[in-house]
Amino acid sequence: MQTLIWKTLDSSAKTEALARPAALLAPELLESVRQILSAVRKRGDAALVEFTLKFDGVSLGDLKVRPAAIKQAWDNLPKPEQQALAVAKANIEAFHTAQMPKAIEVETMPGVVCRREPRPLDSAGLYVPAGSAPLVSTLMMLAIP
Repeated sequence: MQTLIWKTLDSSAKTEALARPAALLAPELLESVRQILSAVRKRGDAALVEFTLKFDGVSLGDLKVRPAAIKQAWDNLPKPEQQALAVAKANIEAFHTAQMPKAIEVETMPGVVCRREPRPLDSAGLYVPAGSAPLVSTLMMLAIP
């Protein structure tokens, strides 16, 4: 890991330090992604389980986390972490509740009524990248709203 001392860097070095890494657009990488997407489209959850084993080394019996496992994970967290997560959850809920879409109905001309009615999804899949530091905040920002 490279350590940079910000106050010692010139303007060019600061710009370079803040730049995002260039995307890897190698043709073989793009082809691998295409094959993965195709497999998931064709085989659904079975492909996800296969790729989880291949890339993460984890064998999943089911993609859904059992409620008992969720409770156990929560119970094993130290109280300060539980409190921090509870505060974050409340903040996320407050922010997103204020943005809840409302049904609207407009008569654009006599006899022509246009309507927008928001409806919840029955279910959704979320992807939380793990990498070197899986971020609970990413999961919360995806799942809570």
